[in-house]
Formats: sequence, structure tokens, C-alpha cells
Amino acid sequence: DRLYQEALSDPELKRTQVELEAALSNSREARQVVFDLFQDLDGFSLDDYKPFSDVSSGLDRLVRFLSAAVADRQQKLIKVDDETYDLVTVDDTRRARFTLNRDTAMSQDDLELMGLDHPLVQEELGRWRSVPPEDVGIAVSGDVDMPVLLSLWMVEASAGNGERRVVLQPIAVKQDGARVPAVERQCERYLQAPATSPRFVPKQRLELFARAVEPTLQRELKHKGAANGDGSYSAELIGYVEIVDQGA
Repeated sequence: DRLYQEALSDPELKRTQVELEAALSNSREARQVVFDLFQDLDGFSLDDYKPFSDVSSGLDRLVRFLSAAVADRQQKLIKVDDETYDLVTVDDTRRARFTLNRDTAMSQDDLELMGLDHPLVQEELGRWRSVPPEDVGIAVSGDVDMPVLLSLWMVEASAGNGERRVVLQPIAVKQDGARVPAVERQCERYLQAPATSPRFVPKQRLELFARAVEPTLQRELKHKGAANGDGSYSAELIGYVEIVDQGA
């Protein structure tokens, strides 16, 4: 009865048309808002964030890095207990005592918290990051059916809103340019593999980088959103591994 009375008061349905147009306009606006809200998630993957859920693995890598880095200076990182390490010089003088536990470091003056922002760690990171590209390569034997070129890139990306991210991006390709994700997922294992003689000559490496490695890196960064939008990014080669068939 109410609808009938409203229809009589608006026989040309002008009010209904206005209401429909308003509803459609609101719908379009809501759709755009939702699109704007989620458009930055194109490259989002929970798998990218799984490594951050285990802090201990990151600390283990930091300990291994510092231990390997100072060995070049004839220094040693000696484990005292599960959370404590001594950095000693060539004459066994203790240079620093580190702990992996923040609470312990705050409660004891003779302990220094090991972290990326520690001056000694920053010093070693800077020293090894300044190694020329031609000196960062190794050749190892591995379980591959043909030679694989594994490159490691440190990517620094900044978004238009000032947000800054630093990620390590591995890119592994065969000589024909085919990507090898299985090698990328296990890049740390291949860095520890037995050394062997390289198979590629400098001309082949340069050609493979230009034809396959760099385009693959560019596509990967676009997929993850690092090379899109108003922001900028830089990619620095920090590691090069030639993986050769261990039976060859």
C-alpha cells in the first residue's frame, strides 16, 4: 500500500531515478576505494614474510657472517654459550663479548648486543659490500644437470610515501636462460658447497647477464612491486656462484 501511494506521488519515477543514480554513484566510489586500498598488494605473498617469523634463524646467519668476515682479519668469533660469543684477535685478546639476548645485554655492562646496527657488524658489512664485483664470484659443485649461474642482489626500494625496504633477491638461470627456482630457494646451501673450477668464460657471463639475469631480476622486482609506482629502487650485485654438475 505504501509503495502504491509513493508511486502515485511520483508518477514519472523521477525520485526513483535519482535514488538509483545516487546508489550507483556510491557503489562506484566504494569500488574505487576498495581498489585503491588493495592495489598495492599485487606482489604480496605470505611466503615472503615467513623468514621473519623465526628470529633465531636471522641471528644464526648474523653469527655465521661475522665469524666468516673477521676470519679474513685473522680474528675469531668463539662461542661461550648458546647466547654469548667472544670476538678475539690473533693474539687471543678479547676484543668484544657479544650476547644474542637483548635483556641480558641491558643488564650487564660487559656484554654488547649483537645486531645489524652494532658498529663492528656495520664495519664488516661495509667492508664486504665494497668488494669489487669481479671478486665476489665463486664456483661450486652441486646437484645440477647442467651449469647454473646463481646471482645474489641486494635491492633497496623506496616507495612514494617514503617507505624503504632492503631485500636480498637471488636469481638463478641456466645457460639457455631458463630460471631455476629450486636453486634460488637453497642459495645459502650452495654458498657452502665444495669449490670447483668455473665453466663460463667472462664473455659468456656478460652475455648471460644481459640476456637472462638482468631481465629476470627486473620482472621479479615488478612482480613484487619494487619496480612499480612512484618509488625508486637500486639493485647491487653482491654474490655470484657458478654451480657445476658434481659428477662432471
